[in-house]
Order: sequence, then structure tokens, then C-alpha cells
Amino acid sequence: MARSGHVAALSKEGIGSLLAPDHLTVIRFDLGCQVGDVAISAAGDLLAAVADDSISLVHLPDFVERPRLDGTFDGCLFSPSGNILWTARHTSSEMAALEIRETKNWQVIGGAEVPDPFANSGLMLFNYPSEDRVRARDRALGGRPAFPDEPESDGNRG
Repeated sequence: MARSGHVAALSKEGIGSLLAPDHLTVIRFDLGCQVGDVAISAAGDLLAAVADDSISLVHLPDFVERPRLDGTFDGCLFSPSGNILWTARHTSSEMAALEIRETKNWQVIGGAEVPDPFANSGLMLFNYPSEDRVRARDRALGGRPAFPDEPESDGNRG
């Protein structure tokens, strides 16, 4: 759910619905690809969908694809302001990376890389109360922190 009140829901097949803030208007759509993760911007005007070989950036409500981020990603999440897109991916079967991208130009402006003791485990991203942080959880660890020194939490998105 976006801060604007928009709600996006998608199946793994990329078929979804966008609920407007009035909770009366529903737009059904098909991204035409398998989706591993999805994020909606705070303004509700941009959808980031993790596909097999990229992240598709789709402008809402017209569903026109904007720039595509090429590469294999595990997850993505917009910051509370929508100015940052966090991405999680594996740089190898033994290493996991968290990247910080500005939404103005989609360039990586920071990040961290850590060993993955489970080889290609799945990473999940969750909002943190401050703009400059995100929670990364490892599916193989039952949702526990994926990066060192990250505090335990209840794991709730948002």
C-alpha cells in the first residue's frame, strides 16, 4: 500500500489490480511476465516489479513501462518518500547485495555486500521508520536479518 492510499496486488503471473485511494476505483492489469516481488511508490504513481531478468518500472495509472533495470534481483522496495528504490540481489551464489538507487536517474548511490551462507537464499525488504534505512530479511533464515548488525524486529512490512 502506498502512502497515497493506492493499493497494488499482483499474482506471481503478473496479473494484478490497482485500487485507487477512494477504494471504489479498481484497475485490472497484466504485466505480461512472471513477478517475484513488487513495490509501489509513496505517491502511488510508480510500480516496480521484479521479473526474471530485470525490474520493470511501470508508470501508473497508464501502465506504461519506464526505464528497465537490467539484472537479476530478489526484491525491491521504495523508501517512504519515494525518492529511493532499494534493491536486493545476488552478485554470486555466495554473495548477497543491497543497493540504494535514486529514483531521479535509477543510478546506484550506495549499498552493501555480504556473504550468503545458504547460497542463493531469498531476500525480502521491509521499510524502516527512517528514510535512510531498510530491513533486509532472509527467507532461508525464517525472516531473520540478512545483513550483520541489523536488529531483530517483528518483520512487518511498512
